[in-house]
Amino acid sequence: MDGLLATFITASAHPCARGTAAQTNVDSGAQRDRELEIKSRKGKNGIDIVSVHHYYIHMYLPDGTIRHRRKSIDLSNHAHELTFSCYNGYKLLSKDKTRQWLVDSLDRARRKHHLQLWAYVLMPEHCHVVVLPERSEYQTSWILETIKKGVARRALNFLKRKGPSSWLERLTARHPSGEIERHFWQPGGGYDRNIVTMAALVGAVHYIHANPVRRGLVAQPTDWEWSSARWYEGETDVRLKMDATMPQLIV
Repeated sequence: MDGLLATFITASAHPCARGTAAQTNVDSGAQRDRELEIKSRKGKNGIDIVSVHHYYIHMYLPDGTIRHRRKSIDLSNHAHELTFSCYNGYKLLSKDKTRQWLVDSLDRARRKHHLQLWAYVLMPEHCHVVVLPERSEYQTSWILETIKKGVARRALNFLKRKGPSSWLERLTARHPSGEIERHFWQPGGGYDRNIVTMAALVGAVHYIHANPVRRGLVAQPTDWEWSSARWYEGETDVRLKMDATMPQLIV
């Protein structure tokens, strides 16, 4: 436990951290054409918060417009709060079948990429997850690819066999080049926030667990089966167990 606290103390001293978090682009706002923007502001308790927005690589959307993808900041000892969404905001995670596929994929990514999984919630059209890569060198894009790819493959194959053709059409993107793709996930990296302090970590976990309550889906965080809230309350019969490596201050 002391070693993990030391990890956060070490990470917070990194020149790119400067306090609470280094924050990358939110997908929904990525259409603005800018290269690099750094903002600094005072957060609660006087902590400096630095947000870094870095866009790179042109990507065509189904309507032919160009979108700038964001670049992750992959630094040793940084936890990541990741958010990624279903294609066009469709509620593709509203059924237990696809939710279980995503839970399985999160567990697979944890083993493959040597991650400590600290929190998650599955919403009808998006997912939040907090992970800490154990390796000093890693790429968030590879982690996301592992999580997303298996779910998309299973879901699209299921639709081809048993689903209505109208849904396959909705998930089909036609590019100006004539190329046709089918998507389960919204293209792009999603939202990626580097977390290097306990205050940011606590806030991220509570925010994630409160998602279903804010949406009016349940009355209490623990009423939602598809999150880590029940695990934090000591329940063992949960969909996905978290790694018990987080500092006790988080609970």
